[in-house]
Amino acid sequence: MHNLILEFMYEERIENAVRNFKEDGRNCCQAVVMAFADLFGFTEHQALMMSAALGHGHGVEKTCGALTGLQMLVGMKKGNFEKNNRPAHKAMYMLDKELMDRYAAQTGATDCHDLLALPPAGPDTPNPDAEGNYHLIPCWKKVEIAARLAAEYLEKEA
Repeated sequence: MHNLILEFMYEERIENAVRNFKEDGRNCCQAVVMAFADLFGFTEHQALMMSAALGHGHGVEKTCGALTGLQMLVGMKKGNFEKNNRPAHKAMYMLDKELMDRYAAQTGATDCHDLLALPPAGPDTPNPDAEGNYHLIPCWKKVEIAARLAAEYLEKEA
């Protein structure tokens, strides 16, 4: 029964992440972080502020903002704050690499620039990116993928 409750809770959070992006105009990083921030004791305002500069590939089309939001959430759950704890740092980096690889397997890349350079999709692509351009995988879908990976990780760690 516990897993069913968690699944429902996380499915709702994934939907909230997409809604944050599509309807509320949040950037991709904000959309992901906001959907889960309360689990870590952050207010909506704090979530918005801490992730504000990280949308659209940190504003310069580098690492995808949705992926960065996922990384922030995993860091909040698994991150290490002890000085010189190399094993913990290494474990975090390995987990980060695993999640980046999983994200790239579903989207085709990890950098916003590369993701936006993928061939355009057909007219049935449901939503454009922030600039109104249609891509093979629209940005709202990248938010959904990142939020789902976060939910899967958090559920596994519960």
